Amino acid sequence: MLLLLIASTLSAQNWIKIEEVGSTDVFAITAHSGKLFAISKFNIYLSNSNGADWQQTGSSPAAESGYQSIHSHGNVLYVGTFSDGIFRSTDSGATWQNFSIGLNNSAKGIISIAGIDNFLFVGTNGSGVYRINLNGGVWESFNSGLFTFGTTSLTSIGNLLLSEIGQYCYIRYVDENSWRNVYLDGTEIQRGIYDFIKAGDYIFAGTDNGVYRGTIDADSWERKDIAAFPSRDVASFALNGSKLFAAIDFGNEHWIFESSNFGDTWDFKWHEFSWLYDMVVYDEKLWAARLDGLWFYDLSGSTDVDDPLADIPTNFMLNQNYPNPFNPSTIIKFSVPTVSPSLSADTDKTKRSIYTTLKVYDILGQEIAVLMNEEIMPGKYQVEFDGSKLSSGVYFYRIDIGSNFSSTKKMILIK
Repeated sequence: MLLLLIASTLSAQNWIKIEEVGSTDVFAITAHSGKLFAISKFNIYLSNSNGADWQQTGSSPAAESGYQSIHSHGNVLYVGTFSDGIFRSTDSGATWQNFSIGLNNSAKGIISIAGIDNFLFVGTNGSGVYRINLNGGVWESFNSGLFTFGTTSLTSIGNLLLSEIGQYCYIRYVDENSWRNVYLDGTEIQRGIYDFIKAGDYIFAGTDNGVYRGTIDADSWERKDIAAFPSRDVASFALNGSKLFAAIDFGNEHWIFESSNFGDTWDFKWHEFSWLYDMVVYDEKLWAARLDGLWFYDLSGSTDVDDPLADIPTNFMLNQNYPNPFNPSTIIKFSVPTVSPSLSADTDKTKRSIYTTLKVYDILGQEIAVLMNEEIMPGKYQVEFDGSKLSSGVYFYRIDIGSNFSSTKKMILIK
């Protein structure tokens, strides 16, 4: 069951699309030498004006398979491809050179790139991690201690490398002889990891089971999940001062949450109807690489100056579930206005909260699910109903908000 308060603390979305990039998939963003760079599968875009104007780079790496990762280290910009290895540019994208000497064919799918001092590391889609000494070396395997070689993420924090290998978290200091396995859950459970980030004295991991917070040496971890979306795919992090942003991908959409206390609590910020691949904060803007292009949100004007009560609905409402018919899950939305305490004995006079139930029934009137049974504040809400364990057919959902409002609607499950 998912519960999301989406109105009473939010301002308008105000995300702005970069029209020069269009609506193509944008996979990654990075800052380099005072410029911003973004990549789609077959194009590299740059901005010399802090994101105000965008254009394609003067040339592009000769990679038939396309680009999937980009990274700045030192004075050099690197681009990883789907199966053609890695390329580098020493002139901010004007020219590119193949930088793949020493990579075997199974190591030429470059998922992610990281740098520590004079070393560059790549996480590959078939051969684990490779390393090169930038002072005249060639690529060499960096896999001691690894038992499997499918990499989905690689990040450097100080002298520490963190990587997801075969759905396990591995760490290794650059001068150590071997990778070490650490368990985010405290047990030997496989866990897909999409992103790592340092925030304060912690390291955060975005996984297929929510958010985990680790000590700065990455040896000890604890669950710091987002209560509104527990156990969902956390695709990307971004940091703006002490504010940590986390993006959840779910149902071909994404939700971005913010924490100002290093993951102890999370506040919902934005919901957008597109998949999100990467986020970065640059020049007081939050940039998002998305399925439908490159977007940004101006953080400089995002202080909470609006009256949060302005967005609270004025009427009770139970919306028709969407999608309908559905398989296997659907979203039910409803609205709760401010209720005068004198109108209802079910209302807390101090908090203005109101006792609410939302239940699902089969066609015979038998209760089969309780989606909500608690006191809630005024606002707009949405709840996910998962019918994966039910048979196809007609079902009903009913909401009771104190003694002030009741409503029932029909939905259809088709498998």
